[in-house]
Amino acid sequence: MNDHGRKTASPAWVPVLAATLAVAGIAWLVAFYLSQGLYPVYSWRYWNLAVGFGAVLAAVGIVSTRR
Repeated sequence: MNDHGRKTASPAWVPVLAATLAVAGIAWLVAFYLSQGLYPVYSWRYWNLAVGFGAVLAAVGIVSTRR
């Protein structure tokens, strides 16, 4: 809030960041499933799911706090 009790608008980069995280997370998950676990990072195995879903959840969190 600013000095007058009004909420200020979010910066322009907030929706861009949210969209980027959402697209990157979905792309990560699609790459993991289509490659049957070989990509994006083979040594992480099922932690790739955590990375993909984490990026999507971060995007949802950012969008939910946007004004």
